[in-house]
Amino acid sequence: MNMMKMMMFRTYTSKLGFDETVERLHAQALENGWTIPYTYDLQEAYIAAGHEDMTKVTILYFCNSGGGYEILKDDSNKMMSVLMPTGVTVYEDSRGAVKIAAMNFGLMHNFFLGTNKRVFKDAAARMARSLDSIVE
Repeated sequence: MNMMKMMMFRTYTSKLGFDETVERLHAQALENGWTIPYTYDLQEAYIAAGHEDMTKVTILYFCNSGGGYEILKDDSNKMMSVLMPTGVTVYEDSRGAVKIAAMNFGLMHNFFLGTNKRVFKDAAARMARSLDSIVE
């Protein structure tokens, strides 16, 4: 696997079935201060486009409007909006295992200073709490 991909993203194995993982992740994200402005059923979209063999993939978009605002109020940080809200994906692999993939905020905060560092470090803690009791 590509080293950069391994560093930038974290993949976890869920202890739950697909639908229960999506539901529990959504609930725990809300409990940990995230909002979920949008959930996208990627499998449904791909099947509608003619890709019948697509496995289950759902993206929950996690948003921390307070942290995002702190970052984006500085014009030099506006480009970081491409990460906002951040997609957290629940997917079923070809063997039927349920996985969760997310940005590795624990690593990412090390690349920044000041407000960005603080917000990304907070995101890492919120993400960890949101995954608690779901992943192995």
